[in-house]
Amino acid sequence: MINSITSPVTSSDFRDLSFKITKDIVRAIREGAADFNMPWNSSAELGLPRNVHSRKAYRGVNILSLWGRGILREYRTPWWGTYQQWIELGCYVRAGERSTPIVFWDTYSGKDPEEERIEDRPKGRPYAKLFHVFNADQVEGFKTIRDEFIRDSFAEPEASDHFSFFSQIPSDVRFSGTVAGYSGITDSIRMPDKWRFPSEKALCSVLAHEHIHWTGHESRLKRNLTGRFGSESYAMEELVAELGAAFTCARLGMGLDPRKDHAPYLATWLFRLENDPGALFSAASLAQRASDFLFEQVAELSEVK
Repeated sequence: MINSITSPVTSSDFRDLSFKITKDIVRAIREGAADFNMPWNSSAELGLPRNVHSRKAYRGVNILSLWGRGILREYRTPWWGTYQQWIELGCYVRAGERSTPIVFWDTYSGKDPEEERIEDRPKGRPYAKLFHVFNADQVEGFKTIRDEFIRDSFAEPEASDHFSFFSQIPSDVRFSGTVAGYSGITDSIRMPDKWRFPSEKALCSVLAHEHIHWTGHESRLKRNLTGRFGSESYAMEELVAELGAAFTCARLGMGLDPRKDHAPYLATWLFRLENDPGALFSAASLAQRASDFLFEQVAELSEVK
């Protein structure tokens, strides 16, 4: 369980939270735009951010919120927790440290007094709860327990051969030439010759990106962004693919290479995010679902074997 929950978030609270999280991400995107280093590229190398109490990885937009703040504050650890959670570990948040907001979803039951803030809310309908967390770099005492804590923590095993993960997905991948891309018409992924990639990281970064596109096919997740983003749907699908690739690579224990070919999309991403903070939540949610789908495909194949 996560401790120190705040009251349920009203629509106004959620709007403010969206602006705060999006502001951090937009700032991080702008700072990395010159060399195409998006906030999810280098952050993925640290792995997915994890909660110190549950040891579980955060998901969706919370990953971006914590990655974004981590970059801006130069945190070098993936561990986060509420003020109370750090105290329970014998650690103390340093005076003057600022928390990072994250959001979790719950279902309205009608029994919790905290839910009284939400008016006309039918039972069973989801609503947001706000938390404030601190990174391990913001607390005193973590260095003392760090090695034992990490050793005792649950973490998904890293893949010794990251390429093998993608080779287990039942997709049609064709290596030839110099261009990468996914075709919805042939439902196939085109990849440059393997020898053209300078490293496994570079190869898997592109494979992850194209496989996220692959998940959106009509026969799989049926992802269609035209209703949400209109004429900007293509650019936003690229953002979903980038975020999904980052989530996937981070879960595999590797970083994500910057992509210069995304330069044409930067202006659209920034414009959309700055004028519609809810867009980040939508893109992150779709990216999380797509990444989960890839791992589900590999897990199903392993069960068959």
